[in-house]
Amino acid sequence: MNRHNQSRQAEGETAQTGSTVFALDIGTRSVVGILGTVTDDSFSVFDYEQRFHKKRAMRDGQIEDINLVAKTAAEIKEALGERNGMALERVSIAAAGRSLKTLRKVFEQDINEDEKITPELVRSLEFSAISAALDEFSPDGSIQDTYSCVGYDVVSYTLDGYPLSTPLGHRGRHIVIEIIAAFLPFSVIRSLYSVTALCGLTVDSLTLEPIAAINAVVPPDVRLLNIAITDIGAGTSDIGISKNGSIVAYDMVTIAGDEVTECLMKNYLVDFETAESIKFQLSEEGGFAEFTDIMGISRSCPKADVIETIDPVLDDLCGAVAESIVKINGGPPTALFLVGGGSQAPGLCRKIAGRLSIPQDRVTLGGKRPYRNIALHTEKLLTPEYVTPLGIGATSRLTHVHDLFSVTVNGEKIILPSGDNMKVLDALLLAGIKAGNLMGRTQASVTYYINNEKTTARGIPPVPGEIYVNKERAALDTAVRQGDEIIVLFAQHGKPPQLAISEVCKTFKGVLSISVNDKKVKKSYQVRSGDRIMVSFDSESDVSGAADSLFEGVYPTAAPMPAPEPVPEPEVPEPVPEPEVPEPVPEPEAAGPIRVCVNNEWKSVTANDGDSPLFLDMLNYVDIDTKKARGDLTLELNGNPASYTDPVHDGDRVDILWSL
Repeated sequence: MNRHNQSRQAEGETAQTGSTVFALDIGTRSVVGILGTVTDDSFSVFDYEQRFHKKRAMRDGQIEDINLVAKTAAEIKEALGERNGMALERVSIAAAGRSLKTLRKVFEQDINEDEKITPELVRSLEFSAISAALDEFSPDGSIQDTYSCVGYDVVSYTLDGYPLSTPLGHRGRHIVIEIIAAFLPFSVIRSLYSVTALCGLTVDSLTLEPIAAINAVVPPDVRLLNIAITDIGAGTSDIGISKNGSIVAYDMVTIAGDEVTECLMKNYLVDFETAESIKFQLSEEGGFAEFTDIMGISRSCPKADVIETIDPVLDDLCGAVAESIVKINGGPPTALFLVGGGSQAPGLCRKIAGRLSIPQDRVTLGGKRPYRNIALHTEKLLTPEYVTPLGIGATSRLTHVHDLFSVTVNGEKIILPSGDNMKVLDALLLAGIKAGNLMGRTQASVTYYINNEKTTARGIPPVPGEIYVNKERAALDTAVRQGDEIIVLFAQHGKPPQLAISEVCKTFKGVLSISVNDKKVKKSYQVRSGDRIMVSFDSESDVSGAADSLFEGVYPTAAPMPAPEPVPEPEVPEPVPEPEVPEPVPEPEAAGPIRVCVNNEWKSVTANDGDSPLFLDMLNYVDIDTKKARGDLTLELNGNPASYTDPVHDGDRVDILWSL
């Protein structure tokens, strides 16, 4: 709880702007700026700055006075930039967990066992799991208009029933992925972006504060243990849980340091700033807290009395934190690290240990010892209040996002909280398009036995979906920019094989009897996996003319059977090859161009590849630049709302206009 506006720069250190990371921890009470360089193994800090808001500008981690917060952040930017001789243009930030929604979700899928698992498949599985998580707490999709996925962690992979740390390069039939995803309202994210924009900064990475704190204090190899971390700031107490090598849960409670400050204001009749000063004095030397109340009376109170005054609030704080940890962890953790300025309140570790019913030495302050992957130029940063800003800088190499911008997905406008590193995948996620619409499902093959000989038949394979960005073919990992137009043509699922018993056995000659699983069946009977078909036949005769009589409910005609003709020496049948995937049969060419009224002008439209033109094709007949938005793009077909994949016919009326 040391209160200061200090900074240090390592002697002889030269800041390399190409590799320098500028991290900002925008807190309820203060803003901390960190400068450092990132390598593959560590984050090396060479300067920092802390400034306090001039007045109360945030509550519960949410920005209320954007201009005031931006002014504080700008002062830090200018001080660090001037001191190090560099122009700071990009910044890494973190969001507090106010209104945080988290969900664990399991997603599973059959895969092709003949192909290795690729990064693209893994990313698609993660996308599917996040889509399923959105559907879980918002079945009607309404939450997708106001919430954004701000982070997720893979909890586990399972391939054919066996757990794996990574499935890349493996082969198998069935894969299961479990993720934990975190969602925040767009309003929370937009306020952070508004602050950075006013400071002339572009957001380079965005993460959650508990994720940043865990990355700083709990390295990946330690996450095998059930460890909890709580970042107690001024407005919120953010919680993260690790277990079995992964981050498995997040949560937030809105009771934190400000509740202690407000308690002091009420009991000692002081303003907010004075109450903050009293709180900071509790961790300093001396037995008395010195202050002046709003009546102008100078007072000197024993610190023991002040601690007794705030003790009920600390009890409430510890109770709320302990209750949240037990709820999301399923019980007390093995150990708990407390970080953040509010974590240094007297007796807090002891109180929380008691609430969790774990030994007191299993609850400690984080950030007081040297970090494993973070190098510091000064020991002044070895305090709990700097854990989160250091974690933001260290986490910057893991996630990258940029300013908010908009794209359209099948005509729907989508707001994305990022820039250069945003992909089609991210836009589809926010548009609520599920992975199953893109990948297509392969139906199970049918394996059966004819006279104990195994045969496998495969159905019609799926046709994968197609993605277009600005009318050009694209993929899930194609980068998107402001104003991009994304069109998704959904996949066609595969079809299972249709195997009538009459078709399966038609190649046999001289059939005497046919049974399936020791029973006579109708000739329309569809063969199923595992069926055992027994066919007996006379190689010396051909009774195919009476083949219908071999099935249930069908009887031969009364006509006498002709005398059998001599049968040549039977040939050994060649093995039937696996059915090949049929080449798509092209549709017949259209008779000619059609006439379409496009924005009140009749156009002669030529069909593409012999098929009816789509509404998408009509963009070629209008003078509209969809990359330079001038409002919302209105799409109508014959006076009704249209989508890009609607077919257009002769005589149709098409309207494509900007609506202001």
